[in-house]
Amino acid sequence: MRIRLSIRLSIAAVAALALALAFAAFFSSARLAAISAQQARAQDIFSGISELLVLIQEYALHSEQREAHQFLVRQTQLANLLRSAASGTAPAPQEALDAVSSLADSFQRLVDADAGDDSLRARQKNLLLGLAQSNIHLLAESVHRWGHEVAQLRKRANSEFRMLAVGVPLLMLLIVALLGALLERRVLRPLSILEKTMQAAAGGDFNVRSALATKDEMGDVSRAFDRMALEMVSELRREIAERRRSELLLQARLTIFELGKTGRIEDVLQSALDVAEEVTGSRIGFFHFVDADQEHLSLQAWSTNTLKSMCTAEGKGQHYAISEAGVWVDCVRTLEAVIHNDYAGLAHKKGLPEGHARVVRELVVPVVREGRVVEILGVGNKAEDYVQEDVDAVQMIAAMVQDIVERRRAEEALRDERALLAQVTASSPVGIAVVHSSGRITFANDAAEGLLGLAKDRITQRGYDAPEWKHTDIGGNPITPEQLPVARVLATGAPVFEVEHGIEWPDGRRVLLSVNAAPLVDHAGAIEGVVAAITDITERKRSEQLLALEHTVAHALAFEEQRSSGLQAVMRAICRSMNWARSTYWRADDAAGVMRFDAVWNAPELDMEGYVDRAAGMTFAPGEGLVGQAWQSAEPVWIGDMGNEPPWWRESLVSRFEMRAMLAFAIGSEGRTIGALTFASLEARAPDARLIGAMRVVSSELGQFLQRKHAEEQLRGFNADLERLVAERTRALEAANRELESFSYAVSHDLRAPLRTIGGFSGIIESTYAERLGTEGRDYLRRVRTAVEQMSTLIEDMLTLSRISRMGLSPRPVDLSALAQEIGRELQAEGGGRAVEWRIAPGLVAAGDPGLMRIAMQNLLANAWKYSSKRNGARIEFGAAEKDGRKEFFVRDNGAGFDMTQSGRMFQPFQRLHASAEFPGSGVGLATVARVIERHGGQIRAEGAVGEGASFFFTLQ
Repeated sequence: MRIRLSIRLSIAAVAALALALAFAAFFSSARLAAISAQQARAQDIFSGISELLVLIQEYALHSEQREAHQFLVRQTQLANLLRSAASGTAPAPQEALDAVSSLADSFQRLVDADAGDDSLRARQKNLLLGLAQSNIHLLAESVHRWGHEVAQLRKRANSEFRMLAVGVPLLMLLIVALLGALLERRVLRPLSILEKTMQAAAGGDFNVRSALATKDEMGDVSRAFDRMALEMVSELRREIAERRRSELLLQARLTIFELGKTGRIEDVLQSALDVAEEVTGSRIGFFHFVDADQEHLSLQAWSTNTLKSMCTAEGKGQHYAISEAGVWVDCVRTLEAVIHNDYAGLAHKKGLPEGHARVVRELVVPVVREGRVVEILGVGNKAEDYVQEDVDAVQMIAAMVQDIVERRRAEEALRDERALLAQVTASSPVGIAVVHSSGRITFANDAAEGLLGLAKDRITQRGYDAPEWKHTDIGGNPITPEQLPVARVLATGAPVFEVEHGIEWPDGRRVLLSVNAAPLVDHAGAIEGVVAAITDITERKRSEQLLALEHTVAHALAFEEQRSSGLQAVMRAICRSMNWARSTYWRADDAAGVMRFDAVWNAPELDMEGYVDRAAGMTFAPGEGLVGQAWQSAEPVWIGDMGNEPPWWRESLVSRFEMRAMLAFAIGSEGRTIGALTFASLEARAPDARLIGAMRVVSSELGQFLQRKHAEEQLRGFNADLERLVAERTRALEAANRELESFSYAVSHDLRAPLRTIGGFSGIIESTYAERLGTEGRDYLRRVRTAVEQMSTLIEDMLTLSRISRMGLSPRPVDLSALAQEIGRELQAEGGGRAVEWRIAPGLVAAGDPGLMRIAMQNLLANAWKYSSKRNGARIEFGAAEKDGRKEFFVRDNGAGFDMTQSGRMFQPFQRLHASAEFPGSGVGLATVARVIERHGGQIRAEGAVGEGASFFFTLQ
C-alpha cells in the first residue's frame, strides 16, 4: 500500500476513534450532568416538601391568610419542579406529581373549611390537615425513593466517566505507537537509506544506488534519484565534453589569433581546419574562398589529417565553377550551414575526384558578409551524426578565420595605401603640410619645401603664421594671420577651397599660393589640426594676367572706332595689368627719319606737370635713347634700374620724373616700324620674359590696329568717291531699266499685234474656207496657227523672264506644300482625266516672295507633268531633305529624264534637251526658275537619267 494512503487511512481511523470517544465522553458527561441536575432538583423538592409541612403546621396554628398564600405559591413551585424533573434523565415518579396535586386540593378545602361554620370547621380542618400531611408524607416517600434512584444513577455515571477518562488516553497512546511504528517502517527507514545514498552522491560517487524496490512514494523517490544520478552523470560527462570543447575552442582561438598576427594565411587556414576537426571529431577538413560573383570558388587548404591519411586528391588553389562542385556547395545557395549525415543516400551528389577520401558525413558552413558567401569551411566523417553544437563551433572558427583574413587583407591594403600615400606625398607636385591645433607645422612634404622656401626640418620648427613669412593678398597687400586659410579652418571647423594669397620667402622672393585646407578631427570630434594642400600659382596668375592683358588689348582694338581712343585703351590696359606707372607712344616720321611724341597715358596719382611739353619737343633717331634703340634693333629694350645704367641712358625726361625701370618696344606692321611704346615704373623691375613675349603679341596687334585705322582713314576718302560713282551708276542703271521696260512693253505690243492679226485671219479662213482649202491647205493653216501660238507663248515667257529681274522682293513665309497641291489640282483639271500619282510632303514652309515662288513652282511642276506624260504610272513628287545643314526642296518625276552631260545648258534661256515635236515648249521655263531662285539667294541643280526621270533641287536664303 502507498505510504500516503496508509497514513491517510491511519489518520482517518484515529480521527474516527477519537471522534467516537469524544462523543462517548461528551454524552457521558452530559448524562452525569443531567443526573446531577436531577439530584439537585430532588434536594430542592425535599426542601420544598419540608417547607410545605412547616407552612401547613403554621397555618394550622394561625390560620393566617399569608401562610395559606405562601403554601399555595410554594406548592405551585414544587409542582413545576416535579413536572420539570419528570422529563429528565432520571424522571420523577408520577405518584409524586399526583401527591402534589392532591396536596393542593386538600389544602384548598382546608382553607375553604376554615372560612365556614366554626364547629364544622374544626372537624374538617383536622381531617383536611391530616389529609394534607398524609399527602406530604406520601410525596416525601415518593421523592425519597426517586432521590435514591437518582443517586444510584449518578454513581453509575461517575463510574462510567472514570472509565472513559482512563481508557481514552491509553487507547490514543496505543494508536500513536502503532502510527509511529508504521512511519518508522514505511518512511523513516527509507529516508535514512536515501540520505546515505545522497550523501554518497554528494561525495562524488554518482554510481551509488538506493536499492529501494518498494512500490510506494519512497520507491518512487529512490527510482527518481537513481534516474537523476544517471542524468547527472550524463550531464556531467556532457559538460566535461563541452568544457573540453570550449577549452579547445578557446585554445584554438588563441592559437589562430596569435598565428593570424604574423603567420601566413595558409597556416591560419590549416590550423583552423585542424581545430575544427578536433572539436567536432571529424577526419576531413577543407577551406574554400568564394568569388564575388558567387559563381566560382577556389580551394585554399586541407586539414593536416586530410593531407596525411585521408585524401591524395590534388587541387589546392584550384579555381572552378560552383556549378561543377558537389552537394557541399548547397550552403552557397541557402546561405546556411549544410549537414549531410547520410551522404551516401543523397540523390543529387556528383561523385568525388580520384584520390578523394570516401565521405560518410559532412558539415559545411558558409561565412556570409553583406548577403554574400565569402568563404566555406567544411569537415567530414565524424563517427556519429553532426549536431547543432558542431555547427556552432565550426561557424565560430570560420567567422574568426574570416575576420583574420579580412584584417590581414585590410592590413595589406593599408600598408599598400600607406606606401602609396608616402610615395604620392613625396612625389606630389602639390605641397602638403599638416598644422597642429596649436599652430605649429608638424609635417611638410618635399614640394612644400620649394613652396615655403625652407627645408622641412626648419619648416616644422615654425608656426604657420611665423613672421618670417610675409603674407599678402594676390595684389600684394598685407593680410592678418586670422585671414590665412589654416586660421579660418581652426576657427570655424569648416574646410576652405582655392584660397589664394601671396607669401614672401625669407630670401625676399614672392610667390602666389592657392591653398585647400580641411580640419583633422579626433574620435570625439575635436579639431586636432589642419591638413593643407598648397599649389604655386605664380606662373598661372602671371599667365592669367598676360592672357587677360592680351584679351583686354584685343577687345579694345576690336571695338574702338578711333585711332586715338584705341591707343589710349591699349596703354591703359598694359599699365594697369602690369603695374606700370606711365606709357608713351612715339610715332615714326618717315620723312624726317625720327620718332616723335604722339600720346601718353599716366597713372592718376602720378605727376604729369610738364611731361607732355617736354616729350612733345623730343625726337629720337634710330639708335638714340631708349626709343631709338628699340627702333633700330626691332627688339624690346628693358632697363631694370635706370640708376645702374650709364649716364647717357639717364635722359633728362627720365631723371626729371624719377623713373627707375623702363621698357620700350617697336610697333611694326607689314615689315615696317610705324612707332614705339615706352613704359615706366617708379620701382626697379627685373626683366620678365613672359611679359616681353606678351608685348610682342600686343605690339603686333597694335601695329595692325594702327595700320588698319590709317587704311580706314584713306578708305573713308575712297568710299566718298565710290559712293559718288555708285550713285551716278545707279541713276544710269535705273534709266536703262526704264528704257528696257519700255522696250519690253513695246516689243510685247508690236509683236503681239501682228500675231493677233495672223491668228484672227487664220481662224476666219479655217472656219470659212476649210472645205475649199483641201486637206493640204488645212494642214498648212494649222501649222500657221500653231506657230502663232508658240510665238505668243515665247513672247510671254520672255516678258516674264525680264520682269523677274526687275520685280521687287517681299519675303514672307510661303506654304510650298499648299502651293504645290494647288498647282497640281490645276494641272490635273487641264489634263483631261490623266492618271498621275502625286506625292506632296505636307507642312513645307519657306521664306520667299509668294508671286515669284508660284512662278518657280508652276514651271517645275508643269515640266514634271509634261515630261511624264508618256509614262504609264506617272508619279510627281515634291519634298525636302537636309543637305550640308540646309533644307533643300525638290520636284521629282519618273518621266523622260535627260542626259546629265547636257545639264549645264538646262537653265540657260532657249536651250532645250528635247525636240519640240516630242515635248513642246519655249526653253525659258527653267531659266525663269533659276532666275527666281537666284533672286532669293538660293541655288538650283538637276539630276536625272534618260528614261528614268528627273529631279530638280533648290535652296532658298
